[in-house]
Amino acid sequence: MTDIRDLTAAYVAAFDARDLDKVASFMAEGFELTDPEVTGLTPKAEVLAYIKGLFDGNPGLSFEAHRILVDGNASAIHFTLTLGDTVLDGVDLIAWDAGRMTAMHAYLTPRG
Repeated sequence: MTDIRDLTAAYVAAFDARDLDKVASFMAEGFELTDPEVTGLTPKAEVLAYIKGLFDGNPGLSFEAHRILVDGNASAIHFTLTLGDTVLDGVDLIAWDAGRMTAMHAYLTPRG
């Protein structure tokens, strides 16, 4: 059985490194993303294009996990995302199936 905590930590490291290929390796083909900018973005290729724009537009991007929680086939990441001068605190709720993320709901609050 795949350890979801380890997978989640590896996803955080890949996102922080802006390694799009590695980020892609965690996603199922039908992966669906919801965050403050998009609702129900799918499939995987569309999500990756969205993330690539985020990476390309923010060369100083930083994604720091403070805590990872796991319950069954779900994980939650409490994190800080830095995009240039913008610092966001947030939580990602991730659904996993067979070692791949099937959905993510991201909640972000600007630090003020």
